[in-house]
Amino acid sequence: MSQEKIFLAVGISLDRVKVVFWSPSLAQTDSDQINLLGEGAWETHLDDNGLLAAAETSYQQAKSFLLPDQNSLAVRPSVVFAVPQHWIDNNSQITPEKSRLLKEISVALGGRFLGFSSEAELLLAHFKNQENDSLVNLVAVSFGQDKLGVFPVVRGQVLGVQVVDRSDDIALDLEEGLARFNFDQPFPPRILIVGAGGGLDTVRSDLLGYSWVEPGKSAFMHLPKVEIFPYQKVLTALIDQAKDFLPEIEDEEPGQSEPETASPFRVLTPVKEEAIGALGFVKNQDVASFDEAKTSKRQEPVSEQEKSKSSPQFPRFKLKFNFDKTKSFLAKIKPSQPKKLGGVGRFDSENERPSLPIPALIILAIVLLVGLLLAAWWYFPKAELVLSVVPKYSEDNVSLLASTEVNDISIEEKIIPAHQVSAQVEKKDGVGTTGEDLVGEKAEGEATIYNRTTIERTFEEGTVLVSSNGLRFLTKSAVTVEPAVIDVDEDYNQVSTPSKKTVAVVAEDIGADYNLSADQEFVVDSFIKDNFVAKNGKVFSGGSSQKVRVVSKEDKEDLKEKVMALVKDQGEKELTSQSVSGERLIKESMSWSLTGEDFSHGVGDETDQLTLTLTARLTGLAYWEQDLNNLIEAFLEAQIPNGFVLGEEKRADFKFVEEQEAGVLFNLNFGASLYPDINETEIKKKIAGRRLTAIEDYLSLLPSVNASEVRFDPPLPEFLLTLPHRADNITITMEVGE
Repeated sequence: MSQEKIFLAVGISLDRVKVVFWSPSLAQTDSDQINLLGEGAWETHLDDNGLLAAAETSYQQAKSFLLPDQNSLAVRPSVVFAVPQHWIDNNSQITPEKSRLLKEISVALGGRFLGFSSEAELLLAHFKNQENDSLVNLVAVSFGQDKLGVFPVVRGQVLGVQVVDRSDDIALDLEEGLARFNFDQPFPPRILIVGAGGGLDTVRSDLLGYSWVEPGKSAFMHLPKVEIFPYQKVLTALIDQAKDFLPEIEDEEPGQSEPETASPFRVLTPVKEEAIGALGFVKNQDVASFDEAKTSKRQEPVSEQEKSKSSPQFPRFKLKFNFDKTKSFLAKIKPSQPKKLGGVGRFDSENERPSLPIPALIILAIVLLVGLLLAAWWYFPKAELVLSVVPKYSEDNVSLLASTEVNDISIEEKIIPAHQVSAQVEKKDGVGTTGEDLVGEKAEGEATIYNRTTIERTFEEGTVLVSSNGLRFLTKSAVTVEPAVIDVDEDYNQVSTPSKKTVAVVAEDIGADYNLSADQEFVVDSFIKDNFVAKNGKVFSGGSSQKVRVVSKEDKEDLKEKVMALVKDQGEKELTSQSVSGERLIKESMSWSLTGEDFSHGVGDETDQLTLTLTARLTGLAYWEQDLNNLIEAFLEAQIPNGFVLGEEKRADFKFVEEQEAGVLFNLNFGASLYPDINETEIKKKIAGRRLTAIEDYLSLLPSVNASEVRFDPPLPEFLLTLPHRADNITITMEVGE
C-alpha cells in the first residue's frame, strides 16, 4: 500500500454531511483524535439531491486545506462512507437507492467508491477496539435538527432502528421511539447521544432530568446513564476500519475508468491475501486481464439496471480470479495409476477400484450441474398473470332493521342481527377567553364635613359626597357633626362658626380619575352648601383601573361545542377499537349522554384561558360483516348477469330512519362490483410452459379482459423465458382497468 496516497472519508448523519481528507500514514487511529489533512464543515441537507450538493460544498472546503504537494496526490481518491442507521434494512442490507446515491457522491467528489459502514457497526467497532467490549449494551440516539434515529444494541446485536420526528421534548421523542420496538424486556440503561455541533450537553441534561422509572413506564429498569458520543469518533472508527483494507492503487492507463459494475463491499473488514491467493484470487485485478490473453471472445455488455436486478447486494470485497494460479494448482493433481502384478494389469486387491480421470470428472460435474439447472428451471420459477378487467357495478336500496333481539339474518324481513357496544370517554381542551372587563382599585382619603346650621346632624355610613366635577365618594362610617357655634361680636352682631367633623371616604367606582388633589369642595348628600359642605385637606389616592380578559358566555358555549366534537371522535375510535375481526360499527347509530362537565372558570371570571373537561358515555350498534355480505349477495343475486361473479369490493351506507322497539331502522344503500367469471384452472393449463408470444392471442379472447401482463419471479434471460411448466406456480389476479 502506498503511504503517499490520500483518501476521502464522508460522514453522513440524519441531516448533515462532512467530508475529510486523510492518509493512512498520518491517521492516528490509536486515539480519539485524527490528524486529518483537510476537514470540511458540516453541511445541512434535506433530501438526496441536497445531500449531493452539501457533500460537494464540504469537499471544496476540505480540499482548500490541502498543501500544494498534497493536492497533487488527491487524484481520484478512494472514498469510504459512514451512513445513517436507517439506511440499512431489516436484512442488514443498504437499499439499492442509497447504494446508487453513494456511487453518485463518489463520482461527484472525483473519487472511487471503496465501501461504507453504518453508524451501529462503527459504534460496535469503537467499543470493541477502544474498550474491548464486543457485547455492548446501550440505546444509541442519532440526533438531527428535525429528526432523531433510535437503535438499541443488546449484547452486541442491533435490534433495529426507528426514526422519530423531533418535538420540544427530546425525552418524550426517545420514549416514543423505544415504544415502537417489539421488545418485551427493559432496554439497557445506557443512552449514547451520537451527534455533532453544539446543543448535545443540553440534550444530555434533558435526558438525565426525565422521569424514566415512574409507575406505568417500563423502558428502563432504573435511571439510565447518559453519555455523549461525538460524531468525530464515528469518523475515527470509519478510518480505523478502512485503513486495514485499502486497494493497491495501480497506474491507470490514459482514459481508463473504473467499471460501472464494480460492487461495493459493505463492512470494512480486513481479509488475508494468503487465504485469497491460495485458490487463485488476487486483490484489485480484473479477470478480464488474464482471460483476454487466452481468448478473443467478449461477452455482451450488460446494463447497470439488469445487473442491479440479478445481482443481490451483500458484503464483499472486489476479488478477481487468476487463471495462472489456478492452472498451477490443478496441475499438481494427477490421476492415480493402477498397480500391476506380474506384468498383468490388475489391482492389488479386490477392494481397490480404478479412479476416474480428471476430464471424466469434469464432464460428469458439468452434466450434473446442467441437470440441476434444468430441474430448477422446470420446477422453481413462478409467474403472476395479471388480467386487466373493467368490472360492472350493481347497487340497490332497501330498508334494513338492525335488531338486538335476533341471532340470524332474515332476507325476507330484511333484518340483520346487531349488538350494542359502549365506551366511557373523557376529553379536555381549552380556548382563549374573549370577554373584557374593567378592574382596578378605588381611591380613598379623608373629608371634613362642616355644619353651618344650629342643629346637630348625623350622617350614616355611605353618605354621598359629590365633588365639583361630579365624582361621588362614600363615607366609610357614620359621623355626627355638632351644630354651628353662635356668638356676638363687639358690635353686637351675631357671628356663626360652623362645626366640623373628619370622616374616611372611598370612591364610588374604580379608576385614577378619583385621585383628587387637596382642598376640593364637596356637596354633602342632597343638602345645599349653605347648610352643609365638605372639604378634603389631603389628596385622595389609590385609584386605578385596567382592562382584563374575562370568561364570556360565548366562550363557554364555543368550548363545550369543541370538546363535544372531540368526545364524539374519540368515542368512535374507542368503539371501533373494541371491534373484533369481522365486526363493524354502525356509526350512524352512535348516541351519547353527558356524565360530567367541569369548567375551570365561570362567566365573568378574570382569566386568559378557559378549560373544560367533559365525560360522556357513547353507545352504538355493531354487526358482523359476513352477515351483511350474505344479505347483500342475496339481494344482488338476481341482478348478476351471466358470465359474471360477485367481487370482493362491496359498499354499504347506513342512513338513520327511526328507533323502533325491536331495533333501529336504517335506509341501506349498497352495491358491489361484478367481475367476469374466469376458469383459472383452465387458463393455467392452457398457458403453462408456453412463451409469451404463444399466449397473446389466447389471452386477448378471454371475455371482458382488456389487457394482460405476466410478471416473472425470478427474472430470466430471454431464451429461458417461458411460463412456469408447473401450473401450481402460476397465480392469476385481476386488476381494475380503464
